[in-house]
Order: sequence, then structure tokens, then C-alpha cells
Amino acid sequence: IEAAARGELKALIVVGFNPAASLPDTKLVEEALSKLELLVVVDIFPSETTKLAHVVLSACSWAEYEGTYTNVEGRVQKSGKAIDPFNDAKPVWTIFSELATIMGASGFNYSSWIDVFNEITSTVSHYSNLTVEEVSKVGGKLVKAREAKPEVKLSPPSSRSPEGSEGFTLIAGRAPFHLGSGNMTRRLSFASKQLPEAYLEVSGEDASKMGLSEGDVVEVKGPRGSLKVKVKVSPKGLPGTLFMPIHFPDCSPLSLMKLEVDDETKAPLSKHIPVEISKEG
Repeated sequence: IEAAARGELKALIVVGFNPAASLPDTKLVEEALSKLELLVVVDIFPSETTKLAHVVLSACSWAEYEGTYTNVEGRVQKSGKAIDPFNDAKPVWTIFSELATIMGASGFNYSSWIDVFNEITSTVSHYSNLTVEEVSKVGGKLVKAREAKPEVKLSPPSSRSPEGSEGFTLIAGRAPFHLGSGNMTRRLSFASKQLPEAYLEVSGEDASKMGLSEGDVVEVKGPRGSLKVKVKVSPKGLPGTLFMPIHFPDCSPLSLMKLEVDDETKAPLSKHIPVEISKEG
């Protein structure tokens, strides 16, 4: 994204991801993607990112094609096709195979998921002894058990008192009924009924100190901007700590954050930031 923002990247293919709504500093991300000479998005639904794309290729959902997946345990299992693809949607491996052929690349002449599977088993050591028959059985095949990890002690994020001019720690995360940027779950009537909009969760203690009630509108100011959102009072909330769900792009805590990555994992630092809040009106 930073390379695109600097004009150093000309083209990008995005597969099954919605960076315009899922990465911190959404304004910077949108500007960066808009500078690309070619943005191709492969996904199953329209999204904030497809709106910026020059080309959108429709992919199948997991229920519309055969293949394998590896779960967090390290178990490889075959997934079957439950329904036919919708309209012109294709499996992602088919899309890449066709793109490679058009671009003159070799080695992508797959005719089925089994061809892809065989290539994986011939090139990835952990998968070298797998067979189609093994992964097709109920329960699949365990290729590498997860190693035991040392005990990890969890502790709440550091927070500051709302008294005076001091700010809060805002945690951005998932809420019940929605996933990711909400691009799929916001289409579900029951999910939207249970959680129709963004909110700012404030502890009962902080709400009392600031004179806030359920449904009040506050302005939240962060490192990269501000937004207005309704308050949800949490009696068991941690004083000095706020929470906002990430599932509503038009009111997302990610828009308040800088686009920074962890030095080791290179994952975006999008979990918590210092903010200030003030009551509207």
C-alpha cells in the first residue's frame, strides 16, 4: 500500500480481501489504490475495494467448488461442491490459471483441483506424503500437529483515566454476528437486525463521569482523524478503555489509525490506539 501511495507500484491483484475497509488509515489506503494503473479484484461480493477496481473477476464461494483446506490443527480436508457457481463465477485457481495463460506464463495448466493438489504435494514438504484418497476421508489427514506453546498470560491494555484532559485507549475488534469488514455479514438480515450499526462501548464508570447515556453521540479523535458514533454503556467495561467494532466501513475505528506494521510479523497494527472523546451538543 505504501509503495502504491508513493507511485512505485503500477498494478495489483487483490484476492478475497477488502483492504479499502480492512486496513488501518482507510483514507491513505483508498488514495493508494486509486493511484494504481491497474487494480484487479477477485472476490465473491462487491466491496469498498471493488468500487476502486479497474477489473472485477467473480470468484466462487467455498460451497461452489472442490478443493482442500488446512485448519489450524494442521489437518488437511477435502471440501466438496454443494451448489453450482453463480453466473460466471469461477474458482480462484481457475482464474489464476487463465490469467497466467493470457500473460504467456507456463506451469499453470490446471484442469481440476487435483492438479493443484498434486503440485502442492510435490513442492511443499509437509504435504509430500498426502494423497487424494486420504484427504477425502472424513476427518482428512493431519500433516503436522501444532507444537505445544508455553503458557501465555493475558493482561488488559494499559489505559488512562478520563479525568481532566487525558484520553482513552480504543480497542478495535470483532463483535457478535459479523465478520471482518462486514462485507458478507451485513447482507444477512438476521445479523443486521442484531447489530445494525457501529457503536462505541464505554464503561459504566466512565459514562457516569462524562455524563454519557446509552445512545448519546460522541466525537472520537484519533491519530488519523475523527468520527461520530453512538455510545453503548457497558457496566462491566474497563475504565479508560473503549471498544468499537470493525464491521462498518462508514464508521470504522480503522479510519483513525496509522498504517503501521509489526516489526516481526509485518501484520498491520490495528488493535488499539490512544483517542480522545467528547460529547456532541
